[in-house]
Amino acid sequence: MAQEKFPLDLPLFTFSDLKQVSKLASGTADALLHREVIGDESAKPTDAKKKRRTRNQRRFSAIEIAKARFIAELLSHRLMDSRNVVSVVNDPKFIFAVDKKEHCMWAIARGVESDKRIELYCYATYSDKKWKIDPKFRNELKDGPCFGLNEPHVFIPISDIFEKVYSQCKELLGVETQKKGKPA
Repeated sequence: MAQEKFPLDLPLFTFSDLKQVSKLASGTADALLHREVIGDESAKPTDAKKKRRTRNQRRFSAIEIAKARFIAELLSHRLMDSRNVVSVVNDPKFIFAVDKKEHCMWAIARGVESDKRIELYCYATYSDKKWKIDPKFRNELKDGPCFGLNEPHVFIPISDIFEKVYSQCKELLGVETQKKGKPA
């Protein structure tokens, strides 16, 4: 099976890279970083050094960038404002969808490299000041969202987001995609 072309969980990308790939506005990205919704995965500085670090000295993994891109997608549907984003990342189903422990991004990256696409989607709604998130693989879509079709909701193609983030991160690193029959 094909492997991903770079370690998805290593902090290889700057704050500027995160904003560019995730499509988050600078102020929103700052707020998410300040609230620790998006993790700065670079070596943790001492308190004295922390005050002197600039945003671009911070480093982020492709997984954190995918999380930021997913949040940008939710924000684009205007179901919530950025103050409510913290509730998204505390939802266990959201964590299933994007957390490295579940290996979704690794599987999707390997699918990109081997031309065997994995299709993961997500139904999401925001009501009663909390998120309801229901990730589904393609064969489970016929069941509809766990919260029913009567609630206003969005349908988010998680695998498309991860594929785009993975491809853009590869470009930033200067890594080429291996084509069938041709070594990279």
